[in-house]
Amino acid sequence: MAARFPCSELATRLALAALIASSPLTAAAPTAEQVGRCFDLIKEKPKSEADALFRQCTDELKSPEEREADVKIDAERAKAEAQAAATAKAKQEQEKRAMAAKTEQQAKILADLTARLATSEQSAQFLCHDKSQCEKAFILTQVYVSEHSDMKIQLATTAVIETYNPIEIGKVGIKATLMPQKGPGATILLVAACRSNDSFLTRKQCLEERIAVQENFVPFLKSSM
Repeated sequence: MAARFPCSELATRLALAALIASSPLTAAAPTAEQVGRCFDLIKEKPKSEADALFRQCTDELKSPEEREADVKIDAERAKAEAQAAATAKAKQEQEKRAMAAKTEQQAKILADLTARLATSEQSAQFLCHDKSQCEKAFILTQVYVSEHSDMKIQLATTAVIETYNPIEIGKVGIKATLMPQKGPGATILLVAACRSNDSFLTRKQCLEERIAVQENFVPFLKSSM
């Protein structure tokens, strides 16, 4: 049940008169008529409503100077609140622009890395010219896969070297294939895979690691042959 003023009318009137007289909002002691008017407004009201009605009563007892001062105070308060709201809105807009710029920048970075990845896939092809050279190159390819993959090799034949698929975010797996060509030669193709998610940092990391593995493959073979 909501809190109410005392049930006794006399007690309530006396308490109300004391409140109004002691209030810094009033210019002088209240008359019986003023107290009665306030009592009629407040009696039997829940405490939450009575507080607002009490302010209404005391406002009526203010002098013109006090009311003018209140108007100025209210105007200053409204101005301060408007300024605070404008500042908050400007900050929010600035944060939105910054977020949009960041998103655009991240998208460009990923697009550039994706283009580099496509180029690195084309460059991760080694052409060997005879059986002996191809066998040596494929042995070295297995060494390269072992050193640059986060996953263990699950399959290693004379034509395919493949690691387990990466199961943890950011981990790299590799597959290399020996593709016979016309004549005694062959082409070794290497492809790197990376476990990623929707995070920008993880996607960026995976793209960079796949690019590095694929770009460095042929130089490794050439320097080791």
